[in-house]
Amino acid sequence: MTNRLTKILWAGTLLLCGCTVAPFSLPTAASSASASAAVSPSVQAETDTSGFYYDQLNQNAQSLYTQLLAAADSGQHSVTFDQPASQSDFLCAMTAFSRDHPEVPGTSSWSWTGYQGGSLITQVSWQAGGDASDQMLQVQQAASQVISSNPDPDDPVSTMQYFYEWIIQNTDYGRSTYDQDIRSVFLDHVSVCNGYARAFKYLCDMAGIPCVVVEGTANNERHAWNLVTINGSTYWVDVTWGDPLYQEDDSGQALTYRYFCVPDELMLRTHTIDDGAGDPDSDNYVSDVFQYPSCTDWSLDYYVRDGSYFTSYDRMSVYQYFMNRFTAGQYDLALQFSLDVCQQAFDDLFSGDVPYMQTIMAGWFSGRVSCRYSTDPDTGVLEISFSQDGAQ
Repeated sequence: MTNRLTKILWAGTLLLCGCTVAPFSLPTAASSASASAAVSPSVQAETDTSGFYYDQLNQNAQSLYTQLLAAADSGQHSVTFDQPASQSDFLCAMTAFSRDHPEVPGTSSWSWTGYQGGSLITQVSWQAGGDASDQMLQVQQAASQVISSNPDPDDPVSTMQYFYEWIIQNTDYGRSTYDQDIRSVFLDHVSVCNGYARAFKYLCDMAGIPCVVVEGTANNERHAWNLVTINGSTYWVDVTWGDPLYQEDDSGQALTYRYFCVPDELMLRTHTIDDGAGDPDSDNYVSDVFQYPSCTDWSLDYYVRDGSYFTSYDRMSVYQYFMNRFTAGQYDLALQFSLDVCQQAFDDLFSGDVPYMQTIMAGWFSGRVSCRYSTDPDTGVLEISFSQDGAQ
């Protein structure tokens, strides 16, 4: 045997999907690697550029990332690296590239070739589809219309809320051809969490709002959401979980803001960040790669800004809240209780022989009246909609 015969090509495929991950098997994949080979030891968590993940790569992985981006910018969907790359550097670079650049279609699904049992990678391709160039022009046009229709472009919080609402109101939760990238939202209007999160970042990028796609698990399933920076503070946003079609919400609300600009205290009760690169359910995975800043500020929480946040529960304060909203003609309502009192509030309002919500309804409505509601102990949010035959 000669040295040439030892360089047997090795092929692998990785599908990084939001909300679900397709399983795959590889012949002799390298074992799970430490991130020390692919991450700069001096990295600081930053959220002020679209290269959030690029900034956390070592020099070798950054070189691979740069080659990937150059190929994408020239309309290519594959790269032959200028020299073989370690699997660790490759997985870190490809993961970073995919998350930093939602405008590049198809990067959630990769195929690569290499040798030495897959420990050295020579080429990668991603599944953009034959009509990707024309489709992305249509995406740009659709997104530009969204941007130009923004009613308050000078306010970043209002702008993000507008993007959040637009995606939910114009997208059905479900499977579609390109549900792992932004074409599913802007063209098909049917997507899953990866499409929601990438579309939200795409719009934020266009508006100059620092935004990151984050992947991990929620409800024991693969999931994707976002991290945003406003005035130097960071917040979590989960557009998918704002969609009542995903939540199977029976409150009658058009959408929910439970996970819009929230701190760690709320988000990390239900969401677990994957800080690695590659597929965590396979041997092709590098652990402890990326760092994320803490989110501690409550000031942009939707219910705080709306005057619908209660740090304690007392009947008269809640009664007055409902009377004020009814007076303003509002009958689809959402309010939030702090986590330490929310269960007390929910129990008093809706349990027992005479739930206190009956007293609230009797204080305003005449004739037949009914309500539909949902309570969420993970966020302390109550969403409730009233319908009546007559009102005072």
